[in-house]
Amino acid sequence: MNCSTDIKQRRVTFEIDKAIDEEAVLAAAHAFAGRAEVWTTDGGVELEAQEGSGLDAAGLESLAEEFNEELVAQELRRRIAASNRSVREYLITQALLAAANEQGQHATDPQLGNLTGDQEDEIARLIREAEQELSGGDLPGKGAAAVTGEGGEGQDEPLDPKEILKAWEEKSGA
Repeated sequence: MNCSTDIKQRRVTFEIDKAIDEEAVLAAAHAFAGRAEVWTTDGGVELEAQEGSGLDAAGLESLAEEFNEELVAQELRRRIAASNRSVREYLITQALLAAANEQGQHATDPQLGNLTGDQEDEIARLIREAEQELSGGDLPGKGAAAVTGEGGEGQDEPLDPKEILKAWEEKSGA
C-alpha cells in the first residue's frame, strides 16, 4: 500500500480504489471512530490517530492497512445488501401481509414481480426447509431436527427451558 505519513501530526494519507462507494468509506470511518479521525480527500483518505496513541511510521501504515481492509469489507457488505434488496423487501412484505391477515385485516398483495426466477426458487426452497425443520423432519445433509414442544406455533408459552420465568412457588411446589 502506498501511503505518506506525518508522525508529528499522527497522520497517514493514502489513495483508495475508485470502485469503493462513498457509503462504504463512511461506514469504515464510523468503525474507526474510536481509533482515528478520518477525512476524505480527492481520491483518498487521511487518518489522524488518536492523541496518545504513540504510533510510529510503521504503526500509522498498519492503521492505514487496517482501514483499507475495513473499506473492502464495508464495500462487500454494501454490494451484498444491494443485490439482495428485492428478496429482503419481498420477505418483509410477506411477513407484514401475514401479520395483517392474522389480525383479520384484508391486505392486498402488492406487485412483487421484481424477483428473478432464481430468487423465487430460493425463497420457495428456504420455506420448504423451514417447514420441514418445524415439522421435525430431516433436513438435507443433517440429522433429525431437534424440535421442542415449547414456543411453537399455537402455543402461548415462551421458550423457557430453565424455567426462569416460572414463579418460585411453582418451582418449589409451595
